[in-house]
Amino acid sequence: MGFFDKIKQGLKKTSDAVNHSLDSVFAAFVKVDDDLLEELEEALILSDVGASTAAKIVAEVESAPSCARPPRRTSCATCSARC
Repeated sequence: MGFFDKIKQGLKKTSDAVNHSLDSVFAAFVKVDDDLLEELEEALILSDVGASTAAKIVAEVESAPSCARPPRRTSCATCSARC
């Protein structure tokens, strides 16, 4: 296995762990509220996203007009792509 293959494999593991973590957070909540935002921020920080990036993502999710709807990982991924 080459150097770049090892990097790809490591990034895939990280991506899978982040996706699993976010899926479990969103599965536990029906609406966007303070508890969800706190769990989301914690999951992002534990996923090594960084505190400032996690705070930006949480603020974007909180201010998104779709907050009245149940959260979906894909819609929050769109929010996080803008941060």
